[in-house]
Amino acid sequence: GTATREELRIRNSRIYSDYLAGENMDNLSAKYFLSLKSIQRIIGQEKKKNEKGLNR
Repeated sequence: GTATREELRIRNSRIYSDYLAGENMDNLSAKYFLSLKSIQRIIGQEKKKNEKGLNR
């Protein structure tokens, strides 16, 4: 439901923040119990989302 979607949004935002702070993707994968592929996808999505926000 909506609560789950919000939790995922927050988690993904944290993953991206950690990445920007210098955490490498392998560490993020272990920290959040996600595959490397998932981490790469999340970072890509968050990056795109943030770029859209900057262009407004």
